Amino acid sequence: MPLHLKLCFVSLSLYSKDIYLDENRVISLWKLLDLLNCDGSDNKDEIGNMYFNELVQRSLLQNYVDGQRVMHDLVHDLACFLAGDEFFRLEGDKPVIQIPRDARYMSILSGGKRSSTYISNASQSLRVITTMTDNSYIGNPEALFMNCMKLRIIYLMQDSLAKYLVPNYLRAYARIMEALKY
Repeated sequence: MPLHLKLCFVSLSLYSKDIYLDENRVISLWKLLDLLNCDGSDNKDEIGNMYFNELVQRSLLQNYVDGQRVMHDLVHDLACFLAGDEFFRLEGDKPVIQIPRDARYMSILSGGKRSSTYISNASQSLRVITTMTDNSYIGNPEALFMNCMKLRIIYLMQDSLAKYLVPNYLRAYARIMEALKY
């Protein structure tokens, strides 16, 4: 498999096993992660469609209902294995979570309940944080951002996390900037 396609495949480990993959959302994720190779004259959406269809042709994604695609559990496990600690998926109803130190890309998925997840540490290597569902809850977002000096992209869906996370992030950012003055 070509490297550009392998990176796109591995990035699908940010999704949970039981989710339907909407082609437009997947291509948006690839654009966000800057995984679509184009020289500026190409349309990233067209390239994303080509990559997505190639993953379908290679049977890494399966057709489901109404144009939706799914990834078989074993194929998803392969993507997670290839991703290693570089891609991290925060999901479930765990009360406390520890982010791997080498995580560069993180997705936040809802555990289905309105309970908050608390982060015990944050990776200094985090570059991208994205939410994949409509209701994600982090009880202590400042812990997520305090050490993320390489963070470049925060992509929040229209959910409660966006309303909750942004003000807390701004407060944490203000504290960091204040600490850097001294």
